[in-house]
Amino acid sequence: MLRTTGRKTGQTRTNSLVYAKDGDRYIVVASKGGDPKAPAWLLNLRAKPAVEVQIGRARFPAAATEIGPSEVGLCPLWKLVNDENFRPVRRLPEEDHAADPLVP
Repeated sequence: MLRTTGRKTGQTRTNSLVYAKDGDRYIVVASKGGDPKAPAWLLNLRAKPAVEVQIGRARFPAAATEIGPSEVGLCPLWKLVNDENFRPVRRLPEEDHAADPLVP
């Protein structure tokens, strides 16, 4: 679970997300089912990167860092998330998927 603070309301927002663990950090992918618009939780995270993470019953504060599509290091993280969640994709997120949808 990822808890962010609403950028407009200031209220706590909770989202259940798939994730992958990379060393001591957790990786999530901001996707809205292929919609070109970012999910609201990402917009909240950008406005206030102080979040709370819950894995099982453990809760802890964290500071979120966004890794954009053109940043170095995205490829291995993208592969890690896909490998961990058993949903491989053939392309990186910045590539056009209109003619080549995600592989189930």
